[in-house]
Amino acid sequence: MAHKQVNGRVVVDWETGDLEGDRKNLMTAYRDFIKELQQCLMQPVGIDITNDIHEVFDKWKIDTKNQVDDFPRIWITRPT
Repeated sequence: MAHKQVNGRVVVDWETGDLEGDRKNLMTAYRDFIKELQQCLMQPVGIDITNDIHEVFDKWKIDTKNQVDDFPRIWITRPT
């Protein structure tokens, strides 16, 4: 799998080899994001978690816009 930088973001080309290990890094980031989101959702009943969920999305900088081409993409930036 190849990757290239577009507007400061890494775009993964799923049609070539995975020499840099991009697919593993991308899937690990998705899994870590989902784990953090699940922890947020597992809070006791009656607690308003809306702000907590928004904070998780803001922290991970999730974006679903098609900024490169018409192929559906999910942009994710691991928090530092």
